Amino acid sequence: MSLFRNVVMNAGWSGVGSIINQLFSLVVSVVLARALSPQDFGLMGMALVFTNFIVLFSGLGVGMSIIQNQQMDDRYLSTARWTASLVGVALFTASCAAAPVAAWFFHDDRIRALMIASSLSFILTGVCNIHLSIMIKEMRFKEIAVIEVGSGFIGGGCAIVAAVNGFGVWSLVAQQVSAQVVRTIAVFMMVRGVPWRGFDWSVFRVLFSFSSYVIGSSVVNYFGRNADNLIIGRFLGSAALGYYGLAYSLMMKPIQVTALFSGVLYPALSSAKDDPLQFRDIYMRTIKLIALITFPAMLGMWVVTTPLILVVYGEKWVPIIPVFRILCLIGMIQSVLSCVGNIYMAMGETRLMFRVNMISLPFTLLSFIVGIRWGIVGVAFCYAIIAVIFWFVNYSIALRLIGMKIKQLFPYLKLPFIMSFTMALFVQLLLWFMSYMGAGSGLQLSLGVTGGILSYCAMIFLFSDDDIGKIKSAIYDKMGFVKSFRT
Repeated sequence: MSLFRNVVMNAGWSGVGSIINQLFSLVVSVVLARALSPQDFGLMGMALVFTNFIVLFSGLGVGMSIIQNQQMDDRYLSTARWTASLVGVALFTASCAAAPVAAWFFHDDRIRALMIASSLSFILTGVCNIHLSIMIKEMRFKEIAVIEVGSGFIGGGCAIVAAVNGFGVWSLVAQQVSAQVVRTIAVFMMVRGVPWRGFDWSVFRVLFSFSSYVIGSSVVNYFGRNADNLIIGRFLGSAALGYYGLAYSLMMKPIQVTALFSGVLYPALSSAKDDPLQFRDIYMRTIKLIALITFPAMLGMWVVTTPLILVVYGEKWVPIIPVFRILCLIGMIQSVLSCVGNIYMAMGETRLMFRVNMISLPFTLLSFIVGIRWGIVGVAFCYAIIAVIFWFVNYSIALRLIGMKIKQLFPYLKLPFIMSFTMALFVQLLLWFMSYMGAGSGLQLSLGVTGGILSYCAMIFLFSDDDIGKIKSAIYDKMGFVKSFRT
């Protein structure tokens, strides 16, 4: 089995799980958006600014070292397990200590209790971190998909039950913690026999020498992607952050496909790092597949934004419409850029990745500061400008590591963009016609989505090139229609 075919197969399992999870997550978000207030979402967003930063240090990144290193013995696994577990306890303690600081910063004492309760997830994440990394290294993505779907359903169910019974913002906490409990139990059941024999400092230094720059890059990226929440919450209040947070969360739904491909892509690229031709082939074809999914989703949501928000979330969420449209354009960029870190890590260039992210951070922070004077729309707009600039910078540097130039990336993105833009134009014309005919928002949304899906699928069928043909062959083979796959 070729590595690209393996990527497609495992991404298929992850994709099925992600689609189920995202559909259910959308249902949950709609129910919670109608049961809770923007202030509730804003309060949780304020707490998550701090807790999501702390979770970056989970396991000190040793799980990534396990995936990248092709030879691991019991000493490595035992040391990694001790490290991840002890760090989980330390992060829980640190989060509890930081809770009063967060409450002071946002001028709301309710954040203190929310942070402490949410921090219970750190301990659970720590004890199952290595088990999950082993599953990823072995590319057991079918089982991972089952775990994620199960934990997502139980977490979402707990949130809905809590919300309809009047628990307010605590419904969001219940969703997070209950999902992690289920995930931890399931991972322990799937992976048995991970050694727990002792801690070796020499092994720890080897593991941490790789993961330290991964953590550093994650911290820098976190500030770059969450400073907007920090600034909005501080200067515009919980309601504004609630609007912005929901818009950002909705935009991220299609981008979850990037996460599932990134998870499959990293172990595949790590195993192909000594074969430059195969490395480039796997990466570029995977990026093209991501664009074929995320580009139409983002442009499609941009077109149907108004009926989507009115029908799904209700009139109280109308202020997010202009913000969401800007974020959809940012989402197209992020969906492709999010996998660039796999190049740095697979090639062992985590130090360079850290430096590149450090250069982009001050410009990203400056964009948020400049944009805040125009509210959440200004923040989103200024961020979009910086995102485009550093998309070029980041890819220009990363592609040099595998002997490519950025202009060689564009042909892989050309067909997905053209087909997606054509689909969006068709849907826009359809919406204009229905609006002229006096159709309501519900009918506009349903026909717009249906027309977009059918038109895009027709273009995939009529204008697919060799790369898309190979992807379809791999999928058909998985379904039992084709018995062999040749790259």
